Amino acid sequence: KTGTRVYSEDAYNLITGKLTAHKEEANGYFILIALSIATIISILAILLTIAVVVTMVYIIRRSITAPLQRVVVAAEKIAEGDLTDEDITHTSTDEIGKLAAAFNTMKTNLHSILTNVKVNADHLTVSAGTLASNTEEVTASSDDMAKVQHPYI
Repeated sequence: KTGTRVYSEDAYNLITGKLTAHKEEANGYFILIALSIATIISILAILLTIAVVVTMVYIIRRSITAPLQRVVVAAEKIAEGDLTDEDITHTSTDEIGKLAAAFNTMKTNLHSILTNVKVNADHLTVSAGTLASNTEEVTASSDDMAKVQHPYI
């Protein structure tokens, strides 16, 4: 019986030793799996953050460049001499909204100035025509008076 007992203790120690080794190996695998999951979650969080930042940059960039593009197009039309385009509509009160409002005011003032210049040029043309007509009448009258006073000239 003693030999059997030694044999069973040896078997017990062998089995528990192997179980302990397998338990330690399993703990190592669990640690590796936990680290892998944490790494995957971290990578997904970083990718999600990058996607959110890129989307925000696109939206902000678009909200700035679209209104500025409308101002650029309107400025190009004014540079070509076209003041008939409609006002730029931008309802915000930020810098772009203030730029659009100032641009619309500038366009209205330029249109008013050009209208006044045209009206004044028309008046000047009429006045010049009247002056030329009056000058011709004065010249004709002077010629008539000169002939009356000096019939042989």
